[in-house]
Amino acid sequence: MPDAELLVARDREGRVVGCGALVFHGDLGLLRSVAVASERRGSGLGQAIVEALLELPRARGLAAIYLLTTTAAGFFARLAFVPVEREEVPAAIRSTEQYRTECPASAVVMRRATAT
Repeated sequence: MPDAELLVARDREGRVVGCGALVFHGDLGLLRSVAVASERRGSGLGQAIVEALLELPRARGLAAIYLLTTTAAGFFARLAFVPVEREEVPAAIRSTEQYRTECPASAVVMRRATAT
């Protein structure tokens, strides 16, 4: 199992209102499972979760972060992720369960350099 960092956001009552994960694959990362409770969408929580997770690659010297999405390409584009063709995705990311089976072929693959 690859090394991963998980982030869970809770409200003042302790309820989970958001989450995300960054999975490390050599010098690359796979951002996954970013979700925000429907009543908290539009509040900036999703952006805060992603930004917190993106602080980790700088410390670990990662070259780039990839993600797959079927619904949030616009959201991630605002955070400096750019779409890439599936043929351009490195083998370390293509070999993940998320890439191979969990996300449909119609999912958008996006990349962000860690220096951004």
